[in-house]
Amino acid sequence: MLRITNLNAFYDNVHALKDISLEIQKGEIVSLIGSNGAGKTSTLSCITGLVGIRSGTIHYKDKNITNVPAHKIVRLGISLSPEGREVFPGLTVAENLKLGRYSKKGNTTTAYERVYTLFPRLKERTLQIAGTLSGGEQQMLAIARALMSEPELLLLDEPSLGLAPNIVLMLFELIKEINKQGVTILLVEQNANLALSISNRAYVLETGRIALSGISQNLLHDENIKKAYLGSV
Repeated sequence: MLRITNLNAFYDNVHALKDISLEIQKGEIVSLIGSNGAGKTSTLSCITGLVGIRSGTIHYKDKNITNVPAHKIVRLGISLSPEGREVFPGLTVAENLKLGRYSKKGNTTTAYERVYTLFPRLKERTLQIAGTLSGGEQQMLAIARALMSEPELLLLDEPSLGLAPNIVLMLFELIKEINKQGVTILLVEQNANLALSISNRAYVLETGRIALSGISQNLLHDENIKKAYLGSV
């Protein structure tokens, strides 16, 4: 579904991504793990057209989408739930969801029903101002808003960031359910243990390069991964 080949990206003179290559098959959950500043968010930003690519290519369903503008990326079937949630704090839950639907025409009833079934708490707070929601509820809203465009590929950037452990576990169960409903997922996550536990495959980023990749369950038991990312000694 997605193939990135020898991707290089810069922020001014800072070489953020260095010959990144990865692929995602339809129906997978693929994790991208690494420490702060490794290039995880930059990778998502390149996929979604938010950061320009100096060299290399990105193909989505065999279509070259290298440096395609962000609004066209959404229309192709790729959606992003960004790091830090980035909900519109002065708008209601329903208005936030409506903005996630802007690239689609026609009846929105089915899309609302889908996200409210996944996130019943949001249905209870339909008319509540998003800025007054708890952190966990805002994260639900960010994911739900991304789903409103009915993506085939969902990019999740640090969904567990700043949330209580019980909320994190609930969200990861929902991520698995979204995947079961047919959505392919690229998951960027600092909680490597959880990310590896729910994904099919994973890539490890270090200072802008792919340092390691493989089956998630194998990486979960890799001693080097344990020492670097899972808190094991």
